[in-house]
Amino acid sequence: MDTTEQNIKLLLKWYEDPIYIKMADTPEIQEQVGEYDEHNYIHLGKNYGLDNLNDKVWLPTQSQLQEMVEDKFFSTRDMIQYFAEWVKCDTANLWDISMEQLWLAFCMAEKFNKVWNGSKWIAT
Repeated sequence: MDTTEQNIKLLLKWYEDPIYIKMADTPEIQEQVGEYDEHNYIHLGKNYGLDNLNDKVWLPTQSQLQEMVEDKFFSTRDMIQYFAEWVKCDTANLWDISMEQLWLAFCMAEKFNKVWNGSKWIAT
């Protein structure tokens, strides 16, 4: 079995990805929790429900991230087309990352004018 870093990364579930957890652990995202009925929380690498929220990070799903920015677009099609153009421009140098990381980066760029520098969000 190939255990290179890239292949190990492919085996992780999106809610186990330490980079995605770190990216989501920002006030801009964590303050959105109250707006959504379905929540995913992570603590020590395990998924928990809504019953125990202390010391946990909310991990938005792709659909929740899309909901955060959908009001900026005329339609879902427009949002997807704009997203695709944003990815093609590679403005944040976001290659070789998960779709969750990519949608989170898009959301942070569009909603909060921030980019991920590999360790934290910075204003653009």
